Amino acid sequence: MSFDPDASAGANLVKLAAFTLATSLGWDLGRAVTTALLVAVTGPVLLRTLRRAARKAAFELAQTIDGTRGGGHAGPRVAAPDS
Repeated sequence: MSFDPDASAGANLVKLAAFTLATSLGWDLGRAVTTALLVAVTGPVLLRTLRRAARKAAFELAQTIDGTRGGGHAGPRVAAPDS
């Protein structure tokens, strides 16, 4: 089940598949199934909660000093000095 530098690529791939099956495939499949089940069960509840929080956090822009909405300019307007 180890790499053989004299073997063909196909033969080494077969050995890699056997190694994966013997050592970690069962563990990886169990984790994948568990993850998929947890996402399916908790996903809708989590999305509903996040959508509700986004609605509650949707603040409107504050009024500026000159009465306009939104910060259309970088700072307060300063009148040019008369010359």
